[in-house]
Amino acid sequence: MKSRLFSRCVLWAVALALGITLLASACGKGSTSASPVVRIGAVPKESPEKTQAYLQPFQKYLEEKTGLQIELVVPTDYTAVVEAMAAGRIDVAYFGALSYVQASKKVRLHPFAKAIIAGSDTYHSVIITLKDSPITTLTDLKGRTFAFGDISSTSGHLIPTQALLAAGIDPQKDFEGPPLYTGAHNATVLAVYNGKVEAGAVEEPVLQEMIRQGLVAEERLKIIWRSDPIPQYPWVIRDDIPQEIEDKLVQAFLEAPSDVLPPTVAEGFVRASAADYEEIRQIAERLGLAGGGTE
Repeated sequence: MKSRLFSRCVLWAVALALGITLLASACGKGSTSASPVVRIGAVPKESPEKTQAYLQPFQKYLEEKTGLQIELVVPTDYTAVVEAMAAGRIDVAYFGALSYVQASKKVRLHPFAKAIIAGSDTYHSVIITLKDSPITTLTDLKGRTFAFGDISSTSGHLIPTQALLAAGIDPQKDFEGPPLYTGAHNATVLAVYNGKVEAGAVEEPVLQEMIRQGLVAEERLKIIWRSDPIPQYPWVIRDDIPQEIEDKLVQAFLEAPSDVLPPTVAEGFVRASAADYEEIRQIAERLGLAGGGTE
């Protein structure tokens, strides 16, 4: 009886040790034993609902192409995606350039792909107002009501803030009251269009898509400022994700057909690197918007 009990104990100990070994082996960058579930978080460049909707066909494509299980999460704001990545609750993220910079201060990660839209891997930020508004230049914005998007948005906050400061306007002092933060580009467009604010900063492709869909009439709006080219939104992955998983994702992105995402989100993808976003990092640090933590 004691012999049989001893044998069972030995077997359980061996099984437990083997289980611990397999679990530990899944944590290394070069391992091929990691869980096949990849958790993707995405910043809500429009509303969370719209962002979730246009990413779902792409989620299905990634699952079919890679054989991985893809979980997709779109929180209500950019900061939540940064914090989820820092806490290890997501493995891959669809960030804006600024939110990528902020996340890189909290967790080791790197870009692996960025979109091509309208044949380009860059886009523009614009400041809009109503067509009949007396506002025609940045200096005319002093004493006016104004809207940004998310505070961690590149084209909805960072780049237009830099332009305003260069024009002698302090967004925290020189508007009529504090600026409105709408949280999303489409919300900013509507805030201007419906007269909630006199002007606002938005991503130009979102504005153009809203015009195309008939959500706003182009003849009622005007652009008073357009930025220099901004690198497209990066897709990033944590450094500790196994290389095999990253390789599968990279291949799937580079081979993605044009019909798995709306053309305003991506016509295709090219490789991306940290160097593509170095200028954004420098601007963010200069304006105190880069965040904190360890690189």
